[in-house]
Amino acid sequence: MIACLWWRHFAAAVERLDDPDLAGEALLLVDEAMAPPRLLAASAEALEAGATPGMVLTQALARCPGGQVLPARIERYTEAAEGLAERLLALSPRVELAHAPQSATLWADLEDLRALADAARLGLAAREAGLIPAIGLAASRYVSQVAASLAEEGEALCVGPGEEAAFLAPLLVALLPLDEEGQRWLRLLGLRTLGQVAELPPGALEGQLGAQGIRLRDLARGRDPQPLSPYRPREVLRLARYPEDPLRSWGELERFLERMALTLADRLRLGGLACRRVSLTLRLEDGTERGGSVAPREPLAGAAGLARILRDLARQVLLARQAELTSGVAGIEAVLEGVLPAKGRQLDLFAHGDGQMERLQQVLRDLAARHGPGCFYRVSWLDGELPLPERRFRLEEPQ
Repeated sequence: MIACLWWRHFAAAVERLDDPDLAGEALLLVDEAMAPPRLLAASAEALEAGATPGMVLTQALARCPGGQVLPARIERYTEAAEGLAERLLALSPRVELAHAPQSATLWADLEDLRALADAARLGLAAREAGLIPAIGLAASRYVSQVAASLAEEGEALCVGPGEEAAFLAPLLVALLPLDEEGQRWLRLLGLRTLGQVAELPPGALEGQLGAQGIRLRDLARGRDPQPLSPYRPREVLRLARYPEDPLRSWGELERFLERMALTLADRLRLGGLACRRVSLTLRLEDGTERGGSVAPREPLAGAAGLARILRDLARQVLLARQAELTSGVAGIEAVLEGVLPAKGRQLDLFAHGDGQMERLQQVLRDLAARHGPGCFYRVSWLDGELPLPERRFRLEEPQ
């Protein structure tokens, strides 16, 4: 059996968990990095007023003038969702997590004989974390998700083995995983319920939607062979260093942090990883500890970025305003959390802003010096109208 735990208004629930005074308020959670700012998530009260994710903030406020505007804390929502997944891993060997600021879904694989009792324990674990889900229980992943979407918060809806098709039959086709164009196509065919889709002869949807059509018919009949994608907790990288003598000046501490940043960046590079949060703890000569953390806007992997963040955290926790520190630093621990595979980023070779071309030229000169002459050339465009292609450009060694 598969248990599905679903939070309809996940981001709003996390905000209320952190600040109970927000209970009952219409919350508008805004992505301030967008221009103009847009609604990333909303509470049930704001949604009922007509404010929906994706709206421009001014439009959302026009629909919900009494809404309380808060900056969306995506890192905090991710942390809360992953914390729930790790709690459930203690109760189920396989857990899958899918979350976005507006909602979050967790699936857990349960044993048939203890499914109801285990589902109750899953719900209790989520309640203990302060986030109350709706729960669906069924033999397949899809049916359990549909059941959870129909259950009330804090309740469980169980679909027994063999009852899947009858349970799904009266429900609307909007529950199928189809984009708007696919939904429109089903409506044009006069298909309104999952039961109508389930009754179609084999191949009826395949001709229009290919392999997806076969899957949709199977889902409508309550069959979903898709296995869970197991959730794996993110790695945490720790690095602790204890200087022979306490560091008493900001310059000494800064150089020490830069060396630690190089070591951490090497570990990330060797694993093809990046991190989403950096924490720093300083153990002072007087026996006290001071620490802080920060979540970069983008996953971080480079030594320069790590060094900058470690320096900023050190200044923040020590309130360093001068070269000499009031108390020597006897130990340093840096922790990289939210470690995940790094994503590649396509560089713009032709951008001229912010000195990028000069940096590219310097990289080219360094490569030429390392590998010797004749290995790297610059291409200079001459005349695109010349008949011979080899005369349209010139190759030049970097100077």
